[in-house]
Amino acid sequence: MTTSPVDHSCEFGIPGLGVQRGDHICGLYRSPQQRDDVMLAFLGEGLRRGDKCVCIVDSSRPLQLLVDPDRGIDIEGHVASGQLEVRNSSEAYVRSGRFSPHGLLVDLDDSLTAAMADRRFAFVRVVNEMPPSVSDFPQEELLAHESELKRFAPRYPLAILCLYDVNRFAGMVIGLLKSHHMMLFDDVAFEGWTQL
Repeated sequence: MTTSPVDHSCEFGIPGLGVQRGDHICGLYRSPQQRDDVMLAFLGEGLRRGDKCVCIVDSSRPLQLLVDPDRGIDIEGHVASGQLEVRNSSEAYVRSGRFSPHGLLVDLDDSLTAAMADRRFAFVRVVNEMPPSVSDFPQEELLAHESELKRFAPRYPLAILCLYDVNRFAGMVIGLLKSHHMMLFDDVAFEGWTQL
């Protein structure tokens, strides 16, 4: 199925909230339920629209996080068709015991290049959950990675939703707001600040 290009805002999956090409959004959550509500709304809307979806989540069984019978999403069917890719965030970010955001960007770039080359998808949604295992790494490295993602996002017709457990990353909230176009927390959206 070929979809039409996205030249304007499309629905995020939360009523009244839109996304557009190049958006880099931070979702803060306090519980797995809050994370799942935002993640499933974003991905569910994308799957419904025919968008390519890449989900990088912190779970030993990431596909299980996405199974929600109440939403009627055929996760296995979307994976089999290539519309949905699911990866474990700890494996994506930590390689050989070190925080490796560059490796994730290379993998993401390869995946997006392939998705755009086959022309089946006009828009891509990426969910990127920061694993707890990197909360001990220097904040400067994590924020530099987020700033790099903000520069990376406009290269493709995509929106990136980064998810952070506020219980583990509370000290980074101001830095995260600066390195994202928008922040979602407790059902409220905040516009990001321009990176200085």
